[in-house]
Amino acid sequence: MRSLAEARIKRTRAVELLAEGCSYDEIARQIGFTNRGSAHRAVSKALSEREAEGVDELRAVELARLDRLQAVVWDKAVNGDVRAVNTAVKIIGQRVRLLGLGGRAGPEHPEAVPQVLVVGPEGNQGDNQ
Repeated sequence: MRSLAEARIKRTRAVELLAEGCSYDEIARQIGFTNRGSAHRAVSKALSEREAEGVDELRAVELARLDRLQAVVWDKAVNGDVRAVNTAVKIIGQRVRLLGLGGRAGPEHPEAVPQVLVVGPEGNQGDNQ
């Protein structure tokens, strides 16, 4: 029973550290996970179970980050810059996954997020990166 409580505490702390801007490598080191993958799985589990008090705060922080990134490219995107459109679509996809709006979409089902191909005015495909 104690190990379950300890695991929950670690997951909660991992979410808090991510909200503070720590990388998964840093989270793993601070909490004592064996690697960044373990830290990522702990955060994912906490988010999926909504057990961590900081889950809503983390979502708000990540949404604010996505909003700032989207604001940077938005004017170019709506004016036809193909690279900016592709970037905006990727940002929107991240927001959809974060909010759980894509049905099965999420890290375990990235194929559920719609893929968009943008073609420029001359019929040229945009740069996907």
